[in-house]
Parts: sequence; structure tokens; C-alpha cells
Amino acid sequence: MRKVTVIIPNYNGIRFLEDCFAALEGQTFRDFDVIVVDNGSSDGSVEWLRGYAKAGAVADGGMTVADSGKTAADGSETATAGEKTGTDGNGIGDGSETVADGGKASLASRTTLLALQENTGFSAAVNLGIRSTDAPYVVLLNNDTKADPHYLAELVKAMDGEVALHIRPTDKVAQHVAGRAGAADPAAERTGAAGNKGEGPGAADPAAERTGAAGNKGEGPAAAGNMGVDSAAGRRGGRIFSVSPMMLSMARPDVIDDAGDMYSIFGWAFQRGVGQPQSRFEKPCGVFSACAGAAIYRRAVFEEIGYFDEMHFAYLEDIDIGWRARRAGYENRYCPTARVCHVGSGTSGSKYNAFKVRLASRNLVYLNWKNMPLLQLAVNAPFLLVGLAVKALFYGRIGFFGAFLAGLGEGLLTLGKCKKAPLTPASALRAISIEFMLIWGGALYVYEFVRRRVKI
Repeated sequence: MRKVTVIIPNYNGIRFLEDCFAALEGQTFRDFDVIVVDNGSSDGSVEWLRGYAKAGAVADGGMTVADSGKTAADGSETATAGEKTGTDGNGIGDGSETVADGGKASLASRTTLLALQENTGFSAAVNLGIRSTDAPYVVLLNNDTKADPHYLAELVKAMDGEVALHIRPTDKVAQHVAGRAGAADPAAERTGAAGNKGEGPGAADPAAERTGAAGNKGEGPAAAGNMGVDSAAGRRGGRIFSVSPMMLSMARPDVIDDAGDMYSIFGWAFQRGVGQPQSRFEKPCGVFSACAGAAIYRRAVFEEIGYFDEMHFAYLEDIDIGWRARRAGYENRYCPTARVCHVGSGTSGSKYNAFKVRLASRNLVYLNWKNMPLLQLAVNAPFLLVGLAVKALFYGRIGFFGAFLAGLGEGLLTLGKCKKAPLTPASALRAISIEFMLIWGGALYVYEFVRRRVKI
């Protein structure tokens, strides 16, 4: 069994695959394998992957192919790597290689392809990959990325609790509340072994919108630069659900693409630090959630809190899973020493389009309804309405007001299909700490917006 499985969802991304795999071949950490979940590509991606296998001198004939029609939302009929054979029997890896080689075998021999017959969306694709491995850690990696050679090694160190966490004074309040929740929840003592948001009020600053496929935040107003180091208990890795790396712009590698995801009381999800110099984000810290475009996750936790919500299809699914993890008492962190360059919107093809705006708006309805207890939802309703009004103005200005309204309407009409996160005494207390994070997220958004505009 490998320690890490890297899961790459792919949809017509042949132009990115060579660079993505070349970067993975150069990783200093070698105890990993790769699962590529192809979402019904028609651009030759599957053929490229078969050619990659042959170039690696791996026997052709072991590819696992999952029938997209059998990929159930609850996972009851989802293929496990090696269980279901495909429509043509061609393939990349047969999964028979052992770990005894210390990870020195070619990456091609450690790669499995799960080829779906149609585009099932980001959430369903990565869920299939997660369920197809027994590795303690899974990394979700967009195809339009190039990982630094130390990327996986640094993510694993962070998950193992070897990276000291820098915390803000506001985090101490949240930790105190979370600690009380843990006292009310015996499960909180367990140590655990085992995309693109399309959000953010572009009306205020289009650069703040999420651009990936598919918060802390250490850079806020007075809190910036006044960090403490977390206690030894906070350094232990068992309570860490996810770690987000420093994602840099492929076009400008000295500029942040994503330094951990944030969510705000206004219902705006955004990339922390987007468009700012990477030198400002060199400290590890807590974030609201990790960006699923390049993050590492503790696989066992999915069995506890559920997998990525396939109702989302794409967009905001990583904010949702990070929120559910926080409600269960887990942490999401940012590790600046793990670095990856990211093209952004590699699959969707553009920063804004009607499809992306509609899905993001619909998923925003799901996100808040599922994760906020009713009292919290009522308290935050005025702020959420303000946030929606700002978005409506922005999308109207760029020609997507109709798609925005269609998404909201679809979300409201299908809300009954959403599974609301369970409310326990412990999760109710944690909702208080999460509320502090939402307030902080709103302040941070405004701060970063001003900082970008005045270039300070």
C-alpha cells in the first residue's frame, strides 16, 4: 500500500497531461501512485495515457475502466481500482506492483486509468478515485498544474503534523470555542490514522473570483505579522483533514493563484492572496478549506463526514467538504513550502461563462443551506442577501445576470434533495467558531481587495 494516491480528474485536458506527469515524475517523495479519472474525454487524452504507459515499458492491458452509468452518488456501485474491466481492455497499470521497491518503479507502472463514458463532473470523478485507493492520504491534482519537486513531500509533512502552525489572535477565540465543542464530543479526541469557486463578488474585484477547475488567513489587517505558534497538541497531524499548497500563477510564478480557500459571511468564496506577491504568504496557517485543485486529504475522514457532494457537479465542492470537516472538529491548513503552478480554468476554458456562473450560483444555495444550522442561517441572512445583490450587479454588468438567476432558481427548487449536515451539541458549538471565520473572511476579502487596488 502506498502512503499517497494522487488523483487527477481529466476532461479534454490532453494539452496539459505531459507537463503534469513530468512534474510528478520529478517528485522527491516517491511512495505514491496515480489514478487518472477521465470524464469521457474526446480529445485523445485516453490514447495519450496509453502511449505514456507504453513509453514506460509497461504492459498494455491492465487499465481499469469504470462505467459512468454505474457510478452511484452513494458509492454503492462505484468501481474500485482493479475490480471493473473496461469496454476495450487497454490500460496503464494493473495495480499489482508492491511497495517493496520504495517507489522507484516508473510512474507509468504506478498509474491507473479509470475511463468514464461521459462527463460526470468533478465531484463524482474524484469520489471514484478516492474510493479506488486504500492509501492513507489522497492528493487531488488538476491536470493544468506543474508541481514543484518537493510538493508531495511537503504536503505529507504537513499532514503528519511536522509543520508548526502560525495562528492569529482571532483564531485563539475560535480554538477556545472548538475546544469546548471537543469536550462535549468524545469523538473529538480521536487522532485519526486512518475547483474553482466561481464565487467572490467580481463587482468589487473580478480578480478575486475563483478561476481553478475543479481563508486565515495570515494576511489580514492588523493580524498580519503578529502570529504565534500553535501548541504541541496543534502540531499533531491526526486532526488535520486537508492541507492546501501555495498555488502560483503559471504565467507569473511569483504571484499567488491560491493560498488556501476562504468563505465569508456575505457568501463569497475566494482564493486567499490571489494576484498578490507570493512573498506575503510564506507562513503556514489555518484556512477555511483547502483548494481541491492541488490539496491533500486524510482519506479515512471521508468515511466519517461523507465524500464530495455530487449534486454540485463542479464548483464550491471543496468549500463544502472543508466546512463539513470543520463541523466535525477537523482542521484545514495551508502549507507554503508545498508549491504548484496552476494555469486556471483549464477545463472550463474561461474565467466566466454561463455554465460556470449557473452552477456556482446554484451550489451557493446548497452550500449555505447544508452547512449552516437554521439559527446561523437566520442571523447571516441579511449579509448573504447583500452578497447576492453585489453579485447580481456584477454578473449583470458582464452579461451573465440570466445565468446567475437561473442558478439561484435551480438551487431553491432542488434544495429538498440536499442532505443537511447533522446538528449535534458539538457541531453547534463549532458553528460559533465557524461564524468567527465567516466574519473574518468578509473582512479579509475587503482588505485584500483594497490591497490589490492600491498596490500596497
